[in-house]
Amino acid sequence: IFSSGFPIPRFLAAICSFGLRVGVGVTDWLGRKLLRKCAFPSLSSAETWSSKQVTMVAMTYMLACSARGLATIPMEGINASGIRKVLKIPQSRYAIPIIVSTGRSAEKAPRKQQSVESRRYARNQVVFENVFGEWKK
Repeated sequence: IFSSGFPIPRFLAAICSFGLRVGVGVTDWLGRKLLRKCAFPSLSSAETWSSKQVTMVAMTYMLACSARGLATIPMEGINASGIRKVLKIPQSRYAIPIIVSTGRSAEKAPRKQQSVESRRYARNQVVFENVFGEWKK
């Protein structure tokens, strides 16, 4: 709540934010116990909110790239601290919730002759029909 540059010292912002969350939580609990059908919104962290918003922007970016003939793939579970260090992104204000790789798809990219045999498994050893172990033919 207070992470958007509100002019309040950091230690006070944490206390105020905690108090507000406890207040909303107590109100929500009382509302559920007393009114039973009344739903109250929950407060999530600014990072959670921004991650949800970023996914919509990423979706729009991916659709635009697809319209231009580019392939995209979103990646989660990344080493954010390593990426932050390499790209010199300040840790105090910015989060890295998602990375979208963009390029030409393997089907459209020019093929190079491989002199080394591929280490990939055959497709029928990886893609199964209905039961694990029953290879698709």
